[in-house]
Amino acid sequence: MPRQFLSRLVVFILFASFGVDASKILAITPLPSPSHGLWYRILLEALAEKGHQVTAFMPYVGKNKTGISYFEIEGIFPDEGVLELTNLGPKGHVEAIWEYALAIGALQIESSAAKKLQELSESDEKFDLIIFELCYGEHFASLFPRFKAPIFAINAYADGFWNWDFLNVNNQPSVYVQSVLSYVSPMSFFERVANFLTLYYDKYHYGQYLKRQQAHAYAKFGNDVAKIEDVLYNLEFMIINSGPPGVDPGRILPPNVKEVGCLQCRPVNPEKLQKEVREFLDGANDGFIFFSLGTNVKSTMLPQEVIDGILEVFGKLKLKVLWKFENDDLPGKPNNVMINKWLSQQDVLGHKNARLFITHGGRLSAQEATYHGTPMLAIPFMLDQHKNAETVVKAGVGLKLGFLQFTKEKFEWSIHEVLNNPRYKESAQIRSAIAKDRITTPLEEAVFWVEYMIRHNGTKHLRPAEHHLNCCQLYSLDVIAFLLLTITAPIVVLLKLLCRKKQRKIKND
Repeated sequence: MPRQFLSRLVVFILFASFGVDASKILAITPLPSPSHGLWYRILLEALAEKGHQVTAFMPYVGKNKTGISYFEIEGIFPDEGVLELTNLGPKGHVEAIWEYALAIGALQIESSAAKKLQELSESDEKFDLIIFELCYGEHFASLFPRFKAPIFAINAYADGFWNWDFLNVNNQPSVYVQSVLSYVSPMSFFERVANFLTLYYDKYHYGQYLKRQQAHAYAKFGNDVAKIEDVLYNLEFMIINSGPPGVDPGRILPPNVKEVGCLQCRPVNPEKLQKEVREFLDGANDGFIFFSLGTNVKSTMLPQEVIDGILEVFGKLKLKVLWKFENDDLPGKPNNVMINKWLSQQDVLGHKNARLFITHGGRLSAQEATYHGTPMLAIPFMLDQHKNAETVVKAGVGLKLGFLQFTKEKFEWSIHEVLNNPRYKESAQIRSAIAKDRITTPLEEAVFWVEYMIRHNGTKHLRPAEHHLNCCQLYSLDVIAFLLLTITAPIVVLLKLLCRKKQRKIKND
């Protein structure tokens, strides 16, 4: 303990010595996901606690407090149709993602927040830094050059190829699995074929999506705004919710991209739990199961026959079950089951009696279970949840049960397998130790890099040397073409001369 305390003290002094005066920060995080909004608010409120003045635009706002003011961006995902995504293959998934994005973007640009942001861009108000989420809302980026402030990119959703493209990060489809596929590296040959095709199909649709976003920007903000791609392809720095290696696949990253995976994770604080929940968990002498499908997929969306099957399985268990359920009442609920609409997830997962986390497999939930060393049963529905669920299986920290393959019998077997086989808990504890073994917390690191960018008025000096090169130049394809042409041209000329000489000889004969 003294050694840990000393290392923390050294890191604190190190960061404090590089502190900056209070700065004005403009933050725009448009993705309408409550859990992702929580991730961003943790970072922004940490900056406010350091004395910075933060003006934040986001769909799910926090409470205004000293140092931070929130403005709500209207336009969120509808609950209708969410489960329909489970029936789509990769092609349909890609198409649906960008159709959703366009629909949300059309709502957001007509919001009062968009009007407020435009007014700010046309005013004399200055900001020292813009923090921008690289996921949805790209039309807002067309306003950024008006502020004449460096842009600090962030993303809680780490699987979008565009994150890596904008910052020139290697994202080879032979290595890195696309978000809508359920593969893990290393991939087989045919998985790599599918991954390659999916990546470039996704890129095509993203390109079309950006054109529509640009049209929205021109129509709403005027034809004098910047081109979105000019802004995004000139980003100087990004933090992203991936890593650390050993939890996520390792990447070779340039100096201007930092992984801060598990930024939202923290030690357990039982006081954050409601009194009745804390007493329920403390009294779980045989342990308890925590069941939550996150914030975008709600348990109330499940078909009634699925809910009935789940309750039947839970009713047979000696363990208690805490279920994040979005209604006040759940008919047929066994006595060992407690339901609650909203819970402090980390304080549940880190409770000493936690035995199993039944989850949708979202990135943030998987990270928190990993951090607290809780085995998982992943029931993925859409997007990166399938890939995250496969990672749970490969890492040996739990099992996967696809929603389309869900049956009462498979559900019951999976629960008993994870509960009764000690290897899942052992593997979970190993990954937990890896996730926690860092020089500083990812939140402290994220705050450091925000302040670093403010101190130096940008981070152009951190860009990799190859930043100015296009793909052909980077991989010397133009050089190879030149050399091939240089070598083959004389040979072609020589062959032509020989052919002509032979033709003349034949003619003379």
